[in-house]
Amino acid sequence: MSRHLDRHPGMGLVLRMAVALRALLRCVGVLLLAGVWVPCVAGWNATVGTVAAIGFWSLGALLAAGGMSCSPR
Repeated sequence: MSRHLDRHPGMGLVLRMAVALRALLRCVGVLLLAGVWVPCVAGWNATVGTVAAIGFWSLGALLAAGGMSCSPR
């Protein structure tokens, strides 16, 4: 679709803004994931903290997927 979107006047700017927004949201996501990992490692040692952080990430993913599947359109 991006190939067709470029052909419309003024949509190239919208496409570039969408790419920039996607990159920004990915960076924020990485920072939030690191924000969970750092306190886990600080509270426990590196091995237990890493396993706990992976567990928290998995729980969050399960809750997000469950919330999307249970909520009506």
